Amino acid sequence: MVFVNLYLLWLSLLISAIILIFTNQNSAVRNSERYLYPPPEYVEHFHFGFSDSIADSFWLRWIQDGDTCQTYLTPVIYNPENKELDPKVDQMGPEKSYYQRLVSIPRHKVCDNSWSFKMLDAVTKLAPKFEMPYLAGASSLAILVEDFPGASIIYERGIKEYPNNWQLLYRASFHYQFNMKDLPKASELLLLAADHGGPIWLRSLASRLYTASGQIEMGLSVLESYRKTLSEDNVEGIKAVEERIAELREKLRAAGTTQ
Repeated sequence: MVFVNLYLLWLSLLISAIILIFTNQNSAVRNSERYLYPPPEYVEHFHFGFSDSIADSFWLRWIQDGDTCQTYLTPVIYNPENKELDPKVDQMGPEKSYYQRLVSIPRHKVCDNSWSFKMLDAVTKLAPKFEMPYLAGASSLAILVEDFPGASIIYERGIKEYPNNWQLLYRASFHYQFNMKDLPKASELLLLAADHGGPIWLRSLASRLYTASGQIEMGLSVLESYRKTLSEDNVEGIKAVEERIAELREKLRAAGTTQ
């Protein structure tokens, strides 16, 4: 039995190493940029009982390039009914109008179906109780990468696993308010955050989300909190977040002058 366990451990580590080498491959060049390979599909079914170890390896790999905007050929469609991906763009049903509304939302860049999302998708499927990918990973998808459908999926998965984590609910509320333009959903999440240990002012903020100044204050609060979590070595990430903070402060001043 000991020999079998050691063999399975060795095999899982070998598979993890091969996958990591594959995902870290940067010799392929497309449009003169480094090309990152995503984890293989259904990797969560081939862990031989060592899913946490493989998830940790993927998480460490994600940390190195978590803010990379690289997308793949198949667009992502987020279906709010089943919270899953629907790659059949040519067979879009009721979610077609949702996707059209999503791609029309103003963004600095469009990185749907990103490498960053695919890595976090694999991590959270391999280790669904690993809390940090939901808190830090989904926030990075929503703020730095701007993979809005991917962030929605990771947030929904995290809320399912940690329904009482007010910080996760609070960050998800920001995403649904600012990125998805879904004010009822954002308000609902804020109230849930208040119910599960969040500051009492979250209730007041939830009622003010339908005003311009309330939305901006919510955005500033989350972005400033997220800025504190970034390593000082992440120069590009810090610059992107501070630019968005500056934009919202200017909008808040403008909103104040018109009220």
